[in-house]
Amino acid sequence: MDSEPGPARDVEALARRFEAAEGGMTGRPLAGPELAAHERRRAAAAPPRDLWLRLTLFAALLGAVLTVLYAWMLARQDALAPVDAAGLASYHKVLVPLLALTAVLGALALERATVLGMVMLLAGCGLALAGGGIWLAPAMLLGCTWAARKNPAARLLLGLLLLAPSAAAIYYGLIGGLSFVTGLPAPGLPPQLADPITLAQALAPLQLLPVAWLGGWLIVSRR
Repeated sequence: MDSEPGPARDVEALARRFEAAEGGMTGRPLAGPELAAHERRRAAAAPPRDLWLRLTLFAALLGAVLTVLYAWMLARQDALAPVDAAGLASYHKVLVPLLALTAVLGALALERATVLGMVMLLAGCGLALAGGGIWLAPAMLLGCTWAARKNPAARLLLGLLLLAPSAAAIYYGLIGGLSFVTGLPAPGLPPQLADPITLAQALAPLQLLPVAWLGGWLIVSRR
């Protein structure tokens, strides 16, 4: 006769079958070919890189190549510069390629570190403008737009970077326009605005009003 009652035996048999089934599913390690096939299936199931990011990376790579080529062309003319030819040569031959590389790395870092990637794009393009960095402007615009849409911190930082300089320029433009109209001196204006010839020249900084509006909208708006 069995020493255990019927319900106890049924529960024990059910537990053994469950353990056997679980061990059959997860107890055996995957072999080499099976593991490679499993990794391929996982890679195929992973979502592809965003189209906007791919466009940003392509624009950054193309812009970096064009920027470096243009900087090297400018470096050939540095010997004819009236002052600081050595400094210009170092800027065009060394610093501009490094800034272009910074922009490319920023485009690569956008997906994992959005704020850092956006800052690297802005720094690489902005500091290289005098040496041909205008070719990096499309990548900067694409990357900053994507970052502002996906990351609230990047949106806030971009809004501040747009608002603060443009607001200061608008302030100087208003002061310069009032000084030109009234004929009263306005100390403290930048050199290019200190002695305007026409009213349009005095009010030229007001052209940055849309930039300031965009920066303020990025700060106060929500996703």
